[in-house]
Amino acid sequence: MQTRLVGVKSALLFFIAMSQHRSLKGASTITAKRNVLKRFERVELLRKRGQFKDGDKVTGLRKTKPDA
Repeated sequence: MQTRLVGVKSALLFFIAMSQHRSLKGASTITAKRNVLKRFERVELLRKRGQFKDGDKVTGLRKTKPDA
């Protein structure tokens, strides 16, 4: 019983002290501008630019760069 408890304590300490790689942190901490837009974002952007009308297909959309 004593050895198992020591193993659990050391595993717990390792878990607490372990750091997380910056690429795995939550999306809320990402502050960089994304280069790739999701489909609904591309449709919204094309609508604002007047390049997408209701009834157009949402597949095969033209390339769009996000607004700066």
